[in-house]
Amino acid sequence: MKGSLRKFVPALSLTAVTAICACTAATGEASKEAGKAAAAPSGGMVAAKVGDRSISVQEVDDKAAANLMKVRQQEFEVRQQALDGLISEHARLGPKPAGAG
Repeated sequence: MKGSLRKFVPALSLTAVTAICACTAATGEASKEAGKAAAAPSGGMVAAKVGDRSISVQEVDDKAAANLMKVRQQEFEVRQQALDGLISEHARLGPKPAGAG
């Protein structure tokens, strides 16, 4: 039984990582598209004004892009660690007894 479980866990891990990546990518793309749609009618949303100068949301996004990428990578790594821990716990506990819902 444990031998077959050892074969199953890596496949489950790969499937879960793929699902997390897909969800993260989909969420990121959806929010980018929503931002573009919101900015389109006004010709560029203003995030702040300093005197007579305007700072656009696009300028803020461009300035923050590298740091946001790092944060997204950290989020992925934390979620991956959590998933690995949960997979290990579930594998250690074994299958649920029948009727344990």
